[in-house]
Amino acid sequence: MEKQKKGKIEKLSDFFERVLPDSITIAFILMIIVIILAIALTGAPLITSTENQLSIVDSIGQNFWNLLAFSMQMCLASILGTVVAKSPPASKILGKACAVPNSVLACYLFSCILSGALSWIHWAVGWFGCIVIAKQIMVQAHNKGLKIHTPHFVATTFIICLMMGQGPSASQIAFGATPGYLKSLVDPSTASGLKDYYTIIEVACQPKAIITELLAAALMFILLYKMRPKEDAKFFDGMTKERLIDYTATPDLSADKSTLAKRLSNSAVIGVLMGGLFLVYAIKGLITKGFAGFGINEFNMILFGLCLVLCLRPRIFGELFKESVTSVWGFIVQFPIYAAIFGVMTGTGLDSVISNAFLSIASTRTWPSIAYVYSAFLDIFVPSGGSKFIIEAPYIIPITQQLNVDIKTILMSYGFGDNCTNMLTPFWWIAPCGMAKIDYHKVMPYAVVACGVSVVYFTIAMFFWV
Repeated sequence: MEKQKKGKIEKLSDFFERVLPDSITIAFILMIIVIILAIALTGAPLITSTENQLSIVDSIGQNFWNLLAFSMQMCLASILGTVVAKSPPASKILGKACAVPNSVLACYLFSCILSGALSWIHWAVGWFGCIVIAKQIMVQAHNKGLKIHTPHFVATTFIICLMMGQGPSASQIAFGATPGYLKSLVDPSTASGLKDYYTIIEVACQPKAIITELLAAALMFILLYKMRPKEDAKFFDGMTKERLIDYTATPDLSADKSTLAKRLSNSAVIGVLMGGLFLVYAIKGLITKGFAGFGINEFNMILFGLCLVLCLRPRIFGELFKESVTSVWGFIVQFPIYAAIFGVMTGTGLDSVISNAFLSIASTRTWPSIAYVYSAFLDIFVPSGGSKFIIEAPYIIPITQQLNVDIKTILMSYGFGDNCTNMLTPFWWIAPCGMAKIDYHKVMPYAVVACGVSVVYFTIAMFFWV
């Protein structure tokens, strides 16, 4: 029998597997690149800091643990989101909802539209929710005999999620809506020309922003769907037995009450009472602070409350939580590395060197596109929208004023840049790949192509915003 040749996607996936190490090694390589650039471009000392400049060693050491709180927030968001989805009531509801699509195309459309909408409402909801939705749809598709390539389906859903991530909860939009915050990031002269705040409605909901995002999502969907591996391919990576077991795992609902300890562990009163308290607090905060004040902590509080209420018994909650812990190892070990990269960028002044290089070629017409490219480039080294904005704001806001460009345009341009290179950064694929039980290298062919096309699209699109 003639051996079937691998298709282009399989060959590209094999190529990335040969040349790209695991995600933690990539993080270390990025750190080495930043260190070399800092020494070469800023003359940063390696060990001993000077009066005006931190050394490489001090920049790393003083910033290494700065993302511990954020690491725990991301771990909890990932685990709690999975527990909510696996809880008995949610599993039934998701199963019925995700059983609606009856064709492969319908499965892709349903997953991407729902995930994209969730992502626009809140990036964390979309980020974790999209994989929960994708897994349920893949299970239902498998039950109907529909063949879906798992890495491609996860990649497509998550990339669309990224394309639609510049809604009300995006970091720079939330910063802009916080009274006085943008002014605190710039010099007094620049601050005097800024409004006290820019509302979420006037930034995230401006028609050209929504149209730009929707067109980008549609373009990405068409592109990625065209790249879908053929169902009859020998190397088709569909639903495996291991994935099916993981995706459909349900907790033991039996309630052993033979001892006091077991009665307490299986007490629905405890679960509902504690969950209800958490939900009341979160909802109260949402009412008093508004959507602009709804951050990752509030999101996690709602998830925590939902987990307890939906699981009913503390034992079920604990078992599901333990099952989901393995998917977040990357957050724990990689976030300190990215915090160190962030420290070297700011401590040595490398961020100023890079920003000045971009700003030196800007004009009123080209500035939104240049700001987009700069944001996308810096995101590779500092893949945290909130942290990176603090680096960029002291430079991009003054030049925005000098060139008479609308600050709302630059806030969106910044966010679009984040979205695109997030596709390439292992940092953002930790949760999707971990939750879906797929190898990071399997999504890279789709991510690289989508990133390249989106960079061209947004660079051109932002040129017409002025």
